[in-house]
Amino acid sequence: MWLVPHTPQSKVLHRLFQHERHAFLIKEDILKPRLLGENLSIAYNALHESQDDAVLYAHWFGHPVPPGVATAMVFQVRIWDRLYHHLNQLRDDVNNPDLFTKTAESVRCYAIGAGDLARFLIDAINHPLQRPDEARLRRIVRELDVL
Repeated sequence: MWLVPHTPQSKVLHRLFQHERHAFLIKEDILKPRLLGENLSIAYNALHESQDDAVLYAHWFGHPVPPGVATAMVFQVRIWDRLYHHLNQLRDDVNNPDLFTKTAESVRCYAIGAGDLARFLIDAINHPLQRPDEARLRRIVRELDVL
């Protein structure tokens, strides 16, 4: 048991910081074929954790997720799903270093987008009285084509 109780906001932020960290790790290690298994594991866990974020938010705060944040959470699940799917496809290219590097470079944008979206959600949770920057969210989503 924790000596200091955690606030609902700190619990949600902790999860989002983990998502941001996971995205950073994948982005940095995506060009290393020997770390593909670890990247797959990270993406798989992040995908399943992000699927629970909205429910946990509602449970911890006692009210539903605000609409702008809920939209971003839906896109977060989609981005992690795409990233996991593309990492899974990279398995076929492990034996061909040139093709692996070329494909991994194209997949890296999803890791960057997952990190950007986690940062967007962190900012939205940290500043609940401000409306989330919808233009920023649209830019992230448009760049990754996850509509």
